[in-house]
Amino acid sequence: MNLIFSGQNILLARNKAEFCLPNDVQLEQVQYQVSPILVDNPKVTLVARLLSDNNVPADLELVNLRYVLNNFAPDQAQIIIYAQQIIHYLEQHKFCSVCGSQLVKTSGMKWLHCVNCQREVYPTISPAMIVAVRRGNELLMAQAHHYAANSWGLLAGYAEVGESLEDCVRREVFEEVGIEIDTIRYWGSQYWPFPHSLMVGFIADYVSGDIVIDHNELRYAAFYSIDDLPGLPAAKTSIAQRMIDSILNEK
Repeated sequence: MNLIFSGQNILLARNKAEFCLPNDVQLEQVQYQVSPILVDNPKVTLVARLLSDNNVPADLELVNLRYVLNNFAPDQAQIIIYAQQIIHYLEQHKFCSVCGSQLVKTSGMKWLHCVNCQREVYPTISPAMIVAVRRGNELLMAQAHHYAANSWGLLAGYAEVGESLEDCVRREVFEEVGIEIDTIRYWGSQYWPFPHSLMVGFIADYVSGDIVIDHNELRYAAFYSIDDLPGLPAAKTSIAQRMIDSILNEK
C-alpha cells in the first residue's frame, strides 16, 4: 500500500470507475516526503506527505478521504486512517509549544520529542460524542452544512473541558435541536480522522421539547420513522452508519 496524503486528501489512481491506491510506477513522477514514523503493517510500503498539490500527474488524483473510504475494505480503511493521522501529526507538531525548539523523532522512540527540553509530544486525540436519539419508532436524523444533499447523519459534537461525555450528549442535543433527552447509554466508539476525533457513540431517548434547529450547526434535523429514513451517512464505515444499522436490525 502506497499512502501519500495532502491534508485530508489522499493520492489515488482510477481503475475504471473505482479509485485505487497508486503503484510504484505511477509514483515515479510524484514528489513526496517520507514519514519518519513507520506504520507497523506488512501491507504498507510507503507513507508520505505530498510536497506540491500542483504537480500531480494526470493519471493520479487527490481525493478527500472522507468521501473515498467506502472504496476500501474496513481493514484497509483503518490502516489508511492511521497513516493519514501520522502525517497530520507530523505537520501539526514541528516545534515544542513550551520552548519553541524543533521536534524530532529519534531511533527507539515512536513519537516526537523536543531536542531542547526533552518533552515528549504525542498525537492530538479529541473526544467527541455521537448520539442516536430515539422517540418510539422514530430516529432523529440531521444534516450538517458540509454534508452532501443526500447524506444524513446523527448529532455529534466535541466534549468541552470539565464535562463528562454524558453531559456533552445532553448539551449538544439541546444546543443543536433544543430538545431534552434521557436514558443515555453507551453504544461503542471509533477513531475518526476529521480531524482527529475519538467518536464515542450513545443511544438516548427523547423526553420533551420541539425541535429548534441551530442553523449555525445544522442545515436540517427532524424525527423520521426508522422504516422511512431520509438518507444515510456518506461513509459506510463510519460509526454513525453502524449505529443506524444496529437500530434497523432491531426491527
